[in-house]
Amino acid sequence: EDCRLYLSTDLTVNLQAEVPGLKSDADACKANVSTLLGIRDSAIAKQMAHIDGVDIPYVYFTGLSAEVASQKLHDIIGKATSADQTLQDLSDDLAVANASYHSADAACTTTVGHWQEKSCMLVTAIDAEIEAYALCRKEEGGLFEEVWLNESAKVGIRKNDYAAYKKIQCYINVLNATDLAKQDTLLGTCSDQAISMDDLDLI
Repeated sequence: EDCRLYLSTDLTVNLQAEVPGLKSDADACKANVSTLLGIRDSAIAKQMAHIDGVDIPYVYFTGLSAEVASQKLHDIIGKATSADQTLQDLSDDLAVANASYHSADAACTTTVGHWQEKSCMLVTAIDAEIEAYALCRKEEGGLFEEVWLNESAKVGIRKNDYAAYKKIQCYINVLNATDLAKQDTLLGTCSDQAISMDDLDLI
């Protein structure tokens, strides 16, 4: 069995391709949320600064003529109206900034969660692959050792069979020889023949 098949499965390959893009999206949305938070905080600060800066003087009308009292009253109303309109505009700006921030923050929470989920899946998948690969190597190692011992026990038998085969071939050549002198020579060769069996040894 090829234990490498337990590594780089389709699941981990797909997750490894997907996770970097999800991390990039998460980083981008967090940066956007931070920017929108700054805009919202700025809108709040502008609104508070305007409120603190509203200056409508308190006027005593006692003893004033109708004409003077009327003019001062119009001035106060004008300042109050202008301050109120500015406050409304700033409140509208704050409402928009606040809505944009909360919307982006909620979406970013989902994006970051998706990235974290896939990242955890990738880590779990890689751990499972490593465990399966290690188990395979352990089992394959035990199987290899068992086969080695079995084959080693058969080496002696194979060597004896091979030596006998070579001897038989040699004696057949003796029988096939038509000249008695040649037969004697070949027979002596067969008796003294050294047969190499190095190739039958297990490496």
